[in-house]
Amino acid sequence: MNTKKKRPTDLNQRAKMIADIATGEIEEEKDTRNPAAVAMGRMRAEKYTSEELSLQAKKSAETRRKNRSIFLEVNSLHDNVEKHE
Repeated sequence: MNTKKKRPTDLNQRAKMIADIATGEIEEEKDTRNPAAVAMGRMRAEKYTSEELSLQAKKSAETRRKNRSIFLEVNSLHDNVEKHE
């Protein structure tokens, strides 16, 4: 995940920050994303329709929810065993 510092929402603060970057008083943060991953994301976006991407996202979310419920169930069983010991 990108941890780039966001620019201020206040107009005056944003203008000062941009001026500081332009004059070299502070350095603008570089893009830390992996260029290969960015390129693959673009290729994927071109290859699939928005409906296909949406379907894939729904399937992924469902799998994450399913795995999380299994994880929570195992943890609750583990906690119950510890309480009875």
